[in-house]
Amino acid sequence: MGLERIFCEMIKLYCAEHNLVFILGCTDVEQTYFIEQLISDGVDPPPRVITADISINERRELYLQGGIFFVTAR
Repeated sequence: MGLERIFCEMIKLYCAEHNLVFILGCTDVEQTYFIEQLISDGVDPPPRVITADISINERRELYLQGGIFFVTAR
Protein backbone atom coordinates (compact mmCIF):
# COMPACT_ATOMS: atom_id res chain seq x y z
CA MET A 1 0.00 0.00 0.00
CA GLY A 2 1.15 3.52 -0.71
CA LEU A 3 1.35 6.12 2.01
CA GLU A 4 -1.59 8.01 0.50
CA ARG A 5 -3.83 4.95 0.75
CA ILE A 6 -2.77 4.25 4.33
CA PHE A 7 -3.44 7.89 5.26
CA CYS A 8 -6.91 7.71 3.64
CA GLU A 9 -7.72 4.59 5.65
CA MET A 10 -6.62 6.30 8.87
CA ILE A 11 -8.79 9.31 8.09
CA LYS A 12 -11.77 6.99 7.53
CA LEU A 13 -11.31 5.55 11.03
CA TYR A 14 -11.78 8.96 12.63
CA CYS A 15 -14.22 10.57 10.19
CA ALA A 16 -17.30 10.70 12.41
CA GLU A 17 -19.28 13.56 13.84
CA HIS A 18 -18.43 12.61 17.45
CA ASN A 19 -14.70 13.05 16.69
CA LEU A 20 -12.80 16.29 16.27
CA VAL A 21 -9.56 15.74 14.37
CA PHE A 22 -7.18 18.33 12.93
CA ILE A 23 -4.78 17.45 10.11
CA LEU A 24 -1.86 19.85 9.79
CA GLY A 25 0.91 20.23 7.24
CA CYS A 26 -0.83 19.18 4.02
CA THR A 27 -0.49 21.17 0.84
CA ASP A 28 -3.55 22.36 -1.09
CA VAL A 29 -2.96 19.61 -3.65
CA GLU A 30 -2.80 16.93 -0.94
CA GLN A 31 -5.95 18.26 0.74
CA THR A 32 -7.82 18.16 -2.55
CA TYR A 33 -6.58 14.65 -3.33
CA PHE A 34 -7.56 13.24 0.06
CA ILE A 35 -10.97 14.92 0.13
CA GLU A 36 -11.81 13.74 -3.40
CA GLN A 37 -10.60 10.22 -2.59
CA LEU A 38 -12.67 10.06 0.59
CA ILE A 39 -15.79 11.38 -1.16
CA SER A 40 -15.39 8.75 -3.89
CA ASP A 41 -15.05 6.11 -1.12
CA GLY A 42 -18.38 7.29 0.35
CA VAL A 43 -17.06 8.95 3.51
CA ASP A 44 -19.76 11.14 5.02
CA PRO A 45 -19.17 13.81 6.19
CA PRO A 46 -16.00 14.44 4.18
CA PRO A 47 -13.13 16.37 5.77
CA ARG A 48 -13.34 20.15 5.59
CA VAL A 49 -10.66 22.78 5.05
CA ILE A 50 -10.18 25.57 7.60
CA THR A 51 -8.21 28.61 6.49
CA ALA A 52 -7.44 31.99 8.03
CA ASP A 53 -10.36 33.39 6.01
CA ILE A 54 -12.90 31.68 8.26
CA SER A 55 -13.97 33.72 11.27
CA ILE A 56 -13.63 32.55 14.85
CA ASN A 57 -17.39 32.19 15.23
CA GLU A 58 -17.66 30.13 12.03
CA ARG A 59 -14.82 27.89 13.21
CA ARG A 60 -16.48 27.40 16.56
CA GLU A 61 -19.71 26.27 14.89
CA LEU A 62 -17.83 23.89 12.58
CA TYR A 63 -15.79 22.43 15.45
CA LEU A 64 -18.96 21.80 17.47
CA GLN A 65 -20.28 19.75 14.54
CA GLY A 66 -17.21 17.51 14.76
CA GLY A 67 -15.43 15.65 11.99
CA ILE A 68 -12.06 15.98 10.34
CA PHE A 69 -10.51 19.30 9.40
CA PHE A 70 -7.50 20.15 7.27
CA VAL A 71 -6.11 23.25 8.99
CA THR A 72 -3.58 25.66 7.51
CA ALA A 73 -0.55 26.55 9.58
CA ARG A 74 -1.67 30.16 9.77
